[in-house]
Amino acid sequence: MKKPNDIINKVPQEKRRRFLTFIVFLLFSTSLWLLIKLSKDYSTHSTFAINYRDVPVDKCITSDTTLVNFSFVADGFATLRHNLIHKSDRVINISLSEVPYHKENGSTYSFSSQYVAEKLALLLSVNTSNISMNEASILFDMEPLKAKKVAVALRSEIDTQRQYAIYGTPTLTPETITVYGPSQIIDTITMVYTQKLKKSGVSENINETIAIDCLNGQIKTDSANVKASIRIEKFTETSIEVPVSLSQKTGIRVLPETVAVKCMVPLCDFNNVNPDMIEIGIDEAQIGKDKILDLIVKKKPDNIEIKSIKPKQVEYLIVK
Repeated sequence: MKKPNDIINKVPQEKRRRFLTFIVFLLFSTSLWLLIKLSKDYSTHSTFAINYRDVPVDKCITSDTTLVNFSFVADGFATLRHNLIHKSDRVINISLSEVPYHKENGSTYSFSSQYVAEKLALLLSVNTSNISMNEASILFDMEPLKAKKVAVALRSEIDTQRQYAIYGTPTLTPETITVYGPSQIIDTITMVYTQKLKKSGVSENINETIAIDCLNGQIKTDSANVKASIRIEKFTETSIEVPVSLSQKTGIRVLPETVAVKCMVPLCDFNNVNPDMIEIGIDEAQIGKDKILDLIVKKKPDNIEIKSIKPKQVEYLIVK
């Protein structure tokens, strides 16, 4: 069987030259024809959907998807670009913060279709004057949402370096915000949370702007973010002798009368720590039932972390 190269080699040189010349001229003429065709103007009818953005925080769009029908005149290049846009992607964004809309009646609002034409012209790379809208104005429905003022809570996961810890309670600014949404959702909300703040290896104060968790778009808020301030302090371990606190009604005496409380205290407050800040009491429910009583922490400052109490239990004598 003869190979293709053998056959080609047998073709006279002149014929091969003519064939290659024919191919070149064919490609050239095809390209020229295509260029001429694409340079001509064409009239195209199309439909785009409107996606409303920057809707007022206290309102929501309630109308069905708004479709706009229009026609435009453009050269073949712009027409080809339009045709390459999939029908599901034929969407135009309209910002209600940029478009001057007005109320028609009830919950119906309108704005000039000229604003849509300008957006379409930018998208399709054609002149606005070459776009003809079927409607003079665009109608849409927008209704008010229920409002409620609630507190903001910080959701966080913060790991500090060794001997460091959060000092005091984190502060949020603002502490309360107004939320908007359907009644069935707003009526169940007592507070809103921030997105989770995650930090590790922390040894310095944290000041972060954190977004509000809007429940996957079910609610809106008058403030999209809050500023969180979290104080971080270095802590040190110390031991304090604390008397066991007894109420007069117990009628008992405990042994020992004082216990060693090992705790972590912030360095900035170390010199101010004293036994009066901590109250160690007994489990009164055990009196008369057990020979020894468990010790419990009844009071301590928020900035002190109790590590251990020695002894953990005390003996007692009933005093007549």
